[in-house]
Amino acid sequence: MAFTLLRVEGNSVSLSTAGMPPIYLFRKKDGSVEEILLKGMPLGAMKQFPYALHNVEMGPGDTLLLLTDGLPEQKNAREEMFDYSRVHDAFGSVGSETPDDIIAHLSSTVESWMDGVVQEDDITMVVIKKKD
Repeated sequence: MAFTLLRVEGNSVSLSTAGMPPIYLFRKKDGSVEEILLKGMPLGAMKQFPYALHNVEMGPGDTLLLLTDGLPEQKNAREEMFDYSRVHDAFGSVGSETPDDIIAHLSSTVESWMDGVVQEDDITMVVIKKKD
């Protein structure tokens, strides 16, 4: 089972994951996207696995994107996966928008890219934006 844990305290966010894709952090200050990849076994796969804890500071207007693997692993008619690089680029192009707009953009981008192929897996996204 996959799992993500976030603890938000002021500007500080503590993250830990078990078997989840990277977390993306859009930095409003310079428009960059950071990929936070915490390697960890799926939850319950090994007893006493030392899950990593990552701390990050968020500035005004910074945005976190959490997602399941259904988005990057969705295939198109040519059997190509959408891939994490496309998620990174699509998120970077709208990271300063509202959470609803970000989710709508990512959803429409992958849907257009699928070109009629049926969705194979769940696509779940959570967007957390720090107020300006």
